[in-house]
Amino acid sequence: MLAAMNDVKQKKLTVYQSCVVHGVPRSTLNYRLKTETDEFKAAYVRETVIGYKNEDLLVERIIRLQRVGFGLTAMPYAEWLSSLQ
Repeated sequence: MLAAMNDVKQKKLTVYQSCVVHGVPRSTLNYRLKTETDEFKAAYVRETVIGYKNEDLLVERIIRLQRVGFGLTAMPYAEWLSSLQ
């Protein structure tokens, strides 16, 4: 999304061309260009709440459990995360 927005702002591509190249919906790109705020930018650079190391551990755990047949549910991970903090 940010790359599409930057291409339009720098007049490298039109809105339509940028949507095709970057695979984003045209209506969404138009909306983001018209209502760009600091909150929108912050969503792409937000720090992780649990820390990068714990986030990597969580991802590895989820992938490992899914490989052996356990689907993703919130409760076991919430309990596991609370034990880390």
